[in-house]
This record gives sequence, C-alpha cells and structure tokens, in this order.
Amino acid sequence: ALAWLGDLNGDGTTEEVAVYASDNGATAMGAVYVLSIDSATGAAAAQLSVIGSGKSGSPSLSLTANDNFGSSLAWMGDLDGDSTTQEVAFGATGDDTGATGAGAVYIMCLDAAGSATQLSKLASGTPSALTLAGGDRFGYDVAWLGDLDGDGAARELAVGADLRDVSGTDTGAVFLFSLSSAGVPTLISELG
Repeated sequence: ALAWLGDLNGDGTTEEVAVYASDNGATAMGAVYVLSIDSATGAAAAQLSVIGSGKSGSPSLSLTANDNFGSSLAWMGDLDGDSTTQEVAFGATGDDTGATGAGAVYIMCLDAAGSATQLSKLASGTPSALTLAGGDRFGYDVAWLGDLDGDGAARELAVGADLRDVSGTDTGAVFLFSLSSAGVPTLISELG
C-alpha cells in the first residue's frame, strides 16, 4: 500500500508518502514508513518516521502477528481543520477485534515530523452499528470520498471487506462512513 501525503512537513521542497511494510517484529504485523521525496528529482530524501507497534512515531498500538496494519492507506487531508496535522486511514485486515480476522481501520493524525496520534478505530462494535464476522478482512481497501453528501459538517470514507459473506461466501462488501472533524465515525450503509 502507498499513499501520497502532500507536503506534510511544510518545507516546500519535498512531498511525503506513506508506505506499507508487512513484517514489524512479527509475521505480517505491519508497519507504515513515512518518507520524504525530493519534489524536483523524485529521489528519496529522508525517512521521517515509522508507525507501528513499538515504533517511536506511533501512538500506543497493540498490534499482533497477521494484523497487516497499514496494508491499505488513504490520505484524508486536514480532516480536523487544525492546519498542523494531516489525517490518514490505516487498514488492518487481520485485526481480531470482535472476531478472528474481522479487520479494522485506524484513523490517525500525522504531524509535520510524521508522528501519529490515533483519533479513532473502526472495528466490529465501533461504531455500535458495525458488526463484522471472523475472516471479513474489513479494511482490505480504504478510499477517502471527501464531503460526499455536501453537508460541510462531515466527510465520508469507504472501507472494503473483501471476504465478507453478503450474497454468498466471500462475495465482499463496501461500507460507507461519515467522519466528524474529530474522526468519530458513523456508519451510513453497507453495499454488497
């Protein structure tokens, strides 16, 4: 997974990207590297941070083997409107919240140094209307939709669950959420 983050550090000479790496101390635990790319040459300029369990650029994450944290990524811009952080959705298809391999999505703020603060976690039971089954792999893909409904108050996020049983075994589904500026999710609908 890869996500463009714009000029996260505000230096005017680099653009930042988030890149998924599968192993982080345990098989398929997952981590995300935040890298600066030189705007003029396209060459890698520096590694800003690593976001994952036990990494200095992270909030206190309790990830385990096969969580696949960061296996999908979506830049959401300045969701909270504070002009100092950018928000990113991190899929974790193997997260076991609610059921084995049900999956989850973390919504995090990234500061100019690439360090993350967790705003919310979308998983079975959070929000309360979201019920996932084992092996759904919620978070398989994430896509930022901006202000889809045009209400100016919340922004929308699409989350895929590629092995969800809807109209048959492993047919998959897409969930639509509305997020407040604080990253609080409300489930709008499930398509599948």
